Amino acid sequence: MLQSKADRCRRLAAGISDRQAADVLKGMAQSYQEAADRLGVPDRNR
Repeated sequence: MLQSKADRCRRLAAGISDRQAADVLKGMAQSYQEAADRLGVPDRNR
């Protein structure tokens, strides 16, 4: 679930032109990915 949320945030960030919102989404994706990494969930984007 965390990996899915990270992926979704990345997709949303890539699809919007609002730089500030994209940065927030990228930060959220990073946080979700870090949590997934701590639980041993592999990043499908690496």
